[in-house]
Amino acid sequence: MLSLNRYSLVLILTIAYLSCSRNPTLTRVKKGNYLIEANFKNGKIWDGTAIYYDSLGKLVNLTMYDKGLREGVAITYFPNNIVADSVKFICDKENGYWKYYDSNGNNVYQNYYYFSLRYGPELIYENNRLRHYRFSNFNRLVSVECFYDSLENLDSIGLFKMDLTINEFLYENRPVQSLFAYLPKIPKSNQSFSIGLTNKEHQDKKLYDVEGHDFFIDTLLSIPPLGWYYYLACNLKSNSGLVKKYYIEEIILK
Repeated sequence: MLSLNRYSLVLILTIAYLSCSRNPTLTRVKKGNYLIEANFKNGKIWDGTAIYYDSLGKLVNLTMYDKGLREGVAITYFPNNIVADSVKFICDKENGYWKYYDSNGNNVYQNYYYFSLRYGPELIYENNRLRHYRFSNFNRLVSVECFYDSLENLDSIGLFKMDLTINEFLYENRPVQSLFAYLPKIPKSNQSFSIGLTNKEHQDKKLYDVEGHDFFIDTLLSIPPLGWYYYLACNLKSNSGLVKKYYIEEIILK
């Protein structure tokens, strides 16, 4: 596996090669305390990879652009050329994990963005090992909190909520139920989420497994039979086998 230092060098050389092959004439401009080398489409719109240097000529940042909008990876560097942080942009909006490192290349912190909306996972590291995990909903309220031991094994779960919401309304002139919930993915564990039907006697009927590409599910369901209502369940087992949990959330609509 490449170290961050070697990774940084390979990435710099690759981007530099691609930039030169696509953009034979790069322009250098001064902006604040930085000297920026980039291609300007039509003489004014940033396009391709912009390379930022400080006043001493040291690499500070690489950011990819597409017709003036940030599109692709953006990486910031420490003075020793180790990656300080990195994130991916789509249509000028942060998307996915924003990862932070210390000057030795160790993991420090990660959080998650959904088209510039910060929500979902937060991973906190100590000595390059995961020690604390949080998951926040769209309102930035913490709904999941987990702790890890010195070997990065899942040690305990202090809080776990999927924030299930079900509403009934008409869709194309027929009654349906909308189901929204978060599907927090706990690091160092195996999880399976499922939707099913249950009743007041807690007779559960699993319908199907579900996955959310961005840590949530938002779907329409048919009206359940009389006396039955939907539930969302999560089976969770830590990779170490020390933690085994079963969570279920259900809402009875009157």
